[in-house]
Amino acid sequence: MIPVEESIREVENLEKKAEKEYKAILKKLKDPQYADFRVLLLRMAIDTALHKYLAEAMRKAYNEAIKMVEEFGYSGEVELPEDAPKRQIKKGIVIIPGLPSSILPSGEFMGGRIPPEEALEELLSLKLENIILPPEKRKEILKIIDEILKLEKKMVEGYSLLEKKAVHPLLKAIAAESRNNEEQHIHVLQKIKERMG
Repeated sequence: MIPVEESIREVENLEKKAEKEYKAILKKLKDPQYADFRVLLLRMAIDTALHKYLAEAMRKAYNEAIKMVEEFGYSGEVELPEDAPKRQIKKGIVIIPGLPSSILPSGEFMGGRIPPEEALEELLSLKLENIILPPEKRKEILKIIDEILKLEKKMVEGYSLLEKKAVHPLLKAIAAESRNNEEQHIHVLQKIKERMG
């Protein structure tokens, strides 16, 4: 098992054990005199259940990312640029090498922000400058990009709604950062369309 996966699985297992313990306490506090205490513990048990599923999702996403990097990433050490997903994973720099783990020209990670227009332009020029596609393939890819853009815009709306409705700060933060990441995807896809168009 990969060390990162072990760490995530350990957190997931700890959350499972904690949830079980909370449930054990809650079963013992059914009398009305314990109502306030029970509700307080219930809220923490619910948080623990949420954390358990977030850890599970993180583990599954990590495993899926590893599979995608192995299948679609750079093929050999010679062609691995410094910010290649495979290298980032091997060196333990990132857990899931999505768009926020792209290294900007300034040398910092894109992170949870949309970079300024100039940085985005430079990032895309570095990644797309040598790509030449036959016209029929370009047309196919542009059609798929249009479909993805429609989905991305719906996801932004969905995460925005979740962000507004979420009371739990963890859910609010996940929704906000997910929306931000989808907005990054939209900006990048629109720039790719412009360059390919």
